[in-house]
Amino acid sequence: MTAIKLESDVKMNHFLAQATQALREEDFFLAYDEIQRYLQEEADEQNKEMEIDAVLPIALRILEEGDFQARWDMAKVLVKLGDRVIDPLITVLEDEEKASEHRWFAARILGEFDKTAVILALVNCLQTTEDEDLKAIAAQTLGNIGQSAINALNPLLSNPETRLLAVEAFAQIPRPEVIEPLLSVVNDPDTIIRTRAIAALANFSDPRILLVLRSALKDLAAPVRREAVIALGFRAESLDKTELLNHLKPLLYDFNLEVCQQTAIAISKINSDEGNRILFTVLQAPQTPIPLQLTLIQSLVWSENPSSLVYLGEALTLVSSEATIEIIRVLGRVETLKIEAAEILLTFFNSGHFLLQHTQIRQAIAYSLGQLKILKTLTILETLANDPEPVVKLHAIAALRNFKTSFP
Repeated sequence: MTAIKLESDVKMNHFLAQATQALREEDFFLAYDEIQRYLQEEADEQNKEMEIDAVLPIALRILEEGDFQARWDMAKVLVKLGDRVIDPLITVLEDEEKASEHRWFAARILGEFDKTAVILALVNCLQTTEDEDLKAIAAQTLGNIGQSAINALNPLLSNPETRLLAVEAFAQIPRPEVIEPLLSVVNDPDTIIRTRAIAALANFSDPRILLVLRSALKDLAAPVRREAVIALGFRAESLDKTELLNHLKPLLYDFNLEVCQQTAIAISKINSDEGNRILFTVLQAPQTPIPLQLTLIQSLVWSENPSSLVYLGEALTLVSSEATIEIIRVLGRVETLKIEAAEILLTFFNSGHFLLQHTQIRQAIAYSLGQLKILKTLTILETLANDPEPVVKLHAIAALRNFKTSFP
């Protein structure tokens, strides 16, 4: 038995020496192979600890300096080494000087360990990193850990100093078990916590959430109202249209511009004639600010509903010149109602409205007609091809070429 053990130890030492030499030569694939052979050798309990001590520095070096495939392979080895790898991997994860891919792998491997220290490190990473890929893998890893992560985070809600951190983490775990803890903070005194909780709850279907969202529409903080509007917009197809419109309509007149804009987008998702009428009413109001006008226009055209195009046609001469140009542009992007869109532009051009004196408006008409490619509008383009303004002329000529390509 002693002779067999001696032979085994010699073999293991040989593999380890080979791995170390390969590492010096930066041959990471050979180093990985030698470590695999080393770990496949049978070892008694005493030597198992020595294995980890011997392999861990080599594995961590490959994880830091190897290419993607070498790191991928070594990740599997590090998992096998057990809890001993947790602390050095957390150190890598938290070191902002380390390469992004190195930290990404550290986060991924840590997800294999259902430990409080790992969960807190991943939560901290979510809170502090600006690297979107790293944030995504940290969130995914927390989701994979699942219930243990939720259990570890729950106590953090009771402490005002850690509550936001917990909510941020819950927001990254796409599991229904987070609904209850998030519901517990929707009335928190901290605006940021309420906002994050509402945004996170928007990802789930639960009767309690709908009541919370409706209540949040009246929150004193604009960010909370905005998130509630966005969340209700995502649910537009599954809710009663009339009831939803009644809840959203007042938010079009909110003191906060972003809330108004998100409300317009949410109403567009309802895709109804009544919703379009409400959007048009705000669009043509003289006091409506230009940024909101532009959002209303984009919202009206989104559904390509016949009534929405009619309202856009009516609004052409009722809004700011910037908004008029935007209407002309969005009409050029219509896919299913091209003839109707072209008719609106044709009628506007033939009206001789004073707005047509603006070079940008004639230019926009030429461009949009070139996108729509309706034969009936060729006469307008031929007229614009002789426009005194070179930029209008160029756009009209380019539009006429589109016709030749489509109708040789």
